[in-house]
Amino acid sequence: MIYRHIYRFFLSQYLIHQFVTLSFCFTCILLLSTSVLHAQEPTQRYEGRYRLLDSVTGTAIYDYTMVADDTVKNGNFRFQQFIEHYQDSDTIHGFVLDGPFSGNIKNGPWRFVSRDFTVSGNPQALDARVVYDVNGQESLIKTTFKSGIVNGQYELIDRNLVDSYAADTTYYAQFSYEMGQPQGALRGSAPNLRIEGQFDQEGFPHGDWRFTHIQDSIADIIEIRRYDHGFFSKHYYELERQRYEISHIGFDTLVRSGQGLLTRLPVTSTYFRALEYTELLMDTTALSGVFTDGNLQILLSRSNQFMERVLANPASYRGKNVWQRVAGSTLIPPIRIKIRKFPFSDEEKRLNLANEKLLRETRLIINQFLDNPAVQTGRFSQEELARSFAAFGIYESRLAALAPPLAFLVDEAAEYVDHHAILNRKKLALSYPDSISYEHRDTTKIALYNFPPALENYEVAAINRHLTAIFNDVQRVVQQSGKFVQQVLAQGELTSKEQQLIDLRDSVMHAFSEQETAQPFTPLHRRFSEAVHLQLDSTFRSYSLLSVQDRLIAIDSLLSCYQAYGGLHATLGQLQQRLDQIDEEYTRSIWNAYTYTYMEERVKERLYNTYHDELIPYLLTTLQQNLDCNTLSTSLSRIYSLLDRMMDLRMEDTRELERQLRRAPKDPEQYFEIISNKRVTEG
Repeated sequence: MIYRHIYRFFLSQYLIHQFVTLSFCFTCILLLSTSVLHAQEPTQRYEGRYRLLDSVTGTAIYDYTMVADDTVKNGNFRFQQFIEHYQDSDTIHGFVLDGPFSGNIKNGPWRFVSRDFTVSGNPQALDARVVYDVNGQESLIKTTFKSGIVNGQYELIDRNLVDSYAADTTYYAQFSYEMGQPQGALRGSAPNLRIEGQFDQEGFPHGDWRFTHIQDSIADIIEIRRYDHGFFSKHYYELERQRYEISHIGFDTLVRSGQGLLTRLPVTSTYFRALEYTELLMDTTALSGVFTDGNLQILLSRSNQFMERVLANPASYRGKNVWQRVAGSTLIPPIRIKIRKFPFSDEEKRLNLANEKLLRETRLIINQFLDNPAVQTGRFSQEELARSFAAFGIYESRLAALAPPLAFLVDEAAEYVDHHAILNRKKLALSYPDSISYEHRDTTKIALYNFPPALENYEVAAINRHLTAIFNDVQRVVQQSGKFVQQVLAQGELTSKEQQLIDLRDSVMHAFSEQETAQPFTPLHRRFSEAVHLQLDSTFRSYSLLSVQDRLIAIDSLLSCYQAYGGLHATLGQLQQRLDQIDEEYTRSIWNAYTYTYMEERVKERLYNTYHDELIPYLLTTLQQNLDCNTLSTSLSRIYSLLDRMMDLRMEDTRELERQLRRAPKDPEQYFEIISNKRVTEG
């Protein structure tokens, strides 16, 4: 009986074991069959409209499979967007992004290409297509991804294309990543620049980065930036194997014990702004004629521009990360450096922001006051306005000098340089006079003015007190003058026309200022520049002294006058061309058989000399001495009538006219009358 129970027990255990084994095998078969079914899911191809992650829309071609209702990209992917502007400018711009996926993950070589082209040349037949050559620019970023992580050679290329062929490369950088970390050597180039550098195992710039600045007239200048595992520790220039050290005042290149730890900072434009803020010191005694403060800064800026693109924006084109426009890879961050930070206290940050805002608002009020048409006209008749106008002009000049330091202090980059050392080398002396000089009713007057005490340092609390004092004084003046200004502004139409008058006056003065205008500036413009400025100033001053009623009567004629002065600038440019044209008309080339050369000779010499030596100087001097609105049109008309007459006389018989010129007394008016009299040549 006992044996029977033992037998049944072992039998039951055996059956249970067999059942479990069979169940496990069935499950394995079921899973295997499912995976086989998935593996056998057919690959499909998509061709058509596609939207990138940044919402840019174009067309794409890629292979994919469907897994659990999800699209899984496998194989090559290509996106492109090109926009044509044939109707407007025959231009094409766009970009291509392509590379392989493996299970929705970037895996293999990828490429981004941006192109801006202009169609050139004649159409050419190629098979069944018509093609054109193009000129323009092409930018490329190329790399390799491994399981979605950048790994392998990385290239940045900008180049110009002429007739569809690469003409020159304007930017090139090549370095490598090892599983997301920059490693090994870097080499690159830009116009007149070659670069060699390297990264350490942690991806920091390390060792000597050499920037060869190619020179036309002297030996190439080699700039060396030494990095100690990301820390910028030395800076040299090397010329003919001799090194000259550059010091950056305010930029710590030697971290001393107890002065703070280094910050590991992803490189951004902030880092390079910090470098630009530093003052450069270099002994250039031995390099006289090679380095100046100007070209030293130009070379440094050129190197900074190259480095900023590699270190701060390796994956960026026109502000967008090109690889993040399609999912499937990890972010390529900016390359890191090490730097000492000089942080502001919370109170310093608060005061810096307050000072910058106070400066901005005060200057806005001042400039609105100075530009107000009612103030500009009223200051010549209202003495209080004249005093305020002069005081505000002094305030504006001092605040303009304070604006750059305050902009520096609110810049994030200021915390990566010793801002105290930088500002202390820029001596601040915002001092004010005890009195102001102003003009009132054609009289220059002097009056005491209670300006704030001088500001002699960049201590932020002192700056805040100084700006607050100026702001309060400006507010006081504006409130006091507000009643008068509002009365004038209420005149409506007059204020609008006076704003036009001021704008017109300023534009004419700008056109007749050689250092300010972008328009052509001839010897005639130079000759009349001072006279025009004096005339505009005196007429505006006289107008401003009129009563409101008289200004209402005078404003339209003065606007017309200033428009005439505006036309004078273009007229003088045309007049110079007419003078040159007549000079050519009265010059001819003749063959000299003895010298075997062409020689120039003047035709109708007496007529031309009278015109050139007597009449033109006389008429221009008359115009210059009587440059007012009443005579301007008449004076210009006489000059142009003379020029027209000289062009007519070139092809007429002028023997009688020249005989009369020979006999006439030396009087420009009589010369003008003889030449202008058509009956002399017709008879």
